[in-house]
Amino acid sequence: SVLSSSRMKTLSLTSSLIGLLVLSACGNAVSETMMENAIEQNGGNADVDVKADGTMHIETDEGTYKTGKELPEDWPKDAPVYADATILFTGSSNPVTGAAGMAVTMTSNDAALTVYDYYLNTFKNDGWTLVTKTEMGNAYMVSATKDTRAMSVMISGGEETSITMGLELE
Repeated sequence: SVLSSSRMKTLSLTSSLIGLLVLSACGNAVSETMMENAIEQNGGNADVDVKADGTMHIETDEGTYKTGKELPEDWPKDAPVYADATILFTGSSNPVTGAAGMAVTMTSNDAALTVYDYYLNTFKNDGWTLVTKTEMGNAYMVSATKDTRAMSVMISGGEETSITMGLELE
């Protein structure tokens, strides 16, 4: 099938982001320049800022994108975050068109079912509307909406429990 121009740009940006993570060992200035060049080759303008701690801020004609290791500064106060977890990665996008979104990946030493129960109860008690809940062995997924926001949480158990949250803002 033929990919749309917008889809191709998204795939190219994603590939570039992955490449940037690999290249970060080359130094911030080299990584920033390579990332900006990759985006600009696809018809966009870009300003990339990679910090020594591995966080990144990208500004393009299509919006802004940030990565880090802390909750995004504009994470809604009523969007639950499991307290006994360590944040590994965060990302947020604020596109010129479409909905803004955020993602957070964490780990916890607590059992996956404990984390799942936390999200089920917290969504219910904080006025979120449950949309789906899925249990598959030691893996769980729950999604909920509140106002114009949609949040999904994927939880999988193992040596550590992995928690991935996605939040769409409109």
